[in-house]
Amino acid sequence: MTTEYTFTPDDLMLPPPGLNISGNFHPCTTTQTLTIVVNPIVTPDFALIDPICAGDPLAPLPTTSLNGITGTWSPALDNTKTTEYTFTPNDPDQCATTQILTIVVNPVVTPDFAPIDAICAGDPLAPLPTTSLNGITGTWSPPLNNIMTTEYTFTPNDPDQCATSETMTINVNTISSLAISVKNLSKDFDTNQIIMATATGGSGTYEFRLNGGLWQSNPIFENLRGCNEHIVSVRDAMGCSNEPQDSITILEYPKFFTPNNDGYNDTWNIKCLRNDPLAVVTIFDRYGKVLERFKPSQNAWNGLYNGLPLLSTDYWFLVEYVKTTGEILTKKGHFLLKR
Repeated sequence: MTTEYTFTPDDLMLPPPGLNISGNFHPCTTTQTLTIVVNPIVTPDFALIDPICAGDPLAPLPTTSLNGITGTWSPALDNTKTTEYTFTPNDPDQCATTQILTIVVNPVVTPDFAPIDAICAGDPLAPLPTTSLNGITGTWSPPLNNIMTTEYTFTPNDPDQCATSETMTINVNTISSLAISVKNLSKDFDTNQIIMATATGGSGTYEFRLNGGLWQSNPIFENLRGCNEHIVSVRDAMGCSNEPQDSITILEYPKFFTPNNDGYNDTWNIKCLRNDPLAVVTIFDRYGKVLERFKPSQNAWNGLYNGLPLLSTDYWFLVEYVKTTGEILTKKGHFLLKR
């Protein structure tokens, strides 16, 4: 600190030889004061610099502190990474220390989003997320479009997030128009009924399914049961398409019946022909004797001949029926009467 110092002379001096002076001898000296000024050490004071995003411009740092100290900064400004800068006073007589200022440079973040699978034209589109997987909030533009492929831009809400905009493309595939036809590869009433579907249009690579079941690349379906209508659908395996259908009815007959009046399988009939008013069934025994003749649309056989029950054994039938094309066909087969 600043201090005043006092100089005090030593003891009184004797008179010079030969000088006769009576009384006390007083030299001509006085005390003296000296002040040494000690200036305080000053710390340069600067306003803090707010964090910036990497790449943002940086204004030059002030060369005069808030408390009047002049000097220079080092190293050179760097807006790509967090850096510590040192202020060195110009004049040592300012009695100022060096000062350090850190400017935080936050890295630029790219918003991260899960990709959106391609859709078929017209399919619904869920709203895009307004918060990215790495926590950036923002908005999307333009509005969602489920008719055509569109690139969407995500714009962050807050510049302090140091996030870039991001784009996402949602592919919207056009719908191919397919056609299908189904035919029976088996003869009517065969044990293993096989049908095959044929499709046209689209990519040429298809998937098929029977009666709403699982999709498969094989257009052939085996071991179908009769009487019911079977529906085959097709779709394009390589993209979007309509799913047209075609249907086919398989003819089959019961392999046995049990005419014991228990309410189950008491009569024999070809139920698949019940809607064919022209169909006629003739029943024979093993020797070719005609036992019964009836129309499936009107009647069935109860296992009687002339009112008497026949034995448990195999019996034969001949059916005449009309295809949907108008063709008249016949089929022979046999079944078991079981009591």
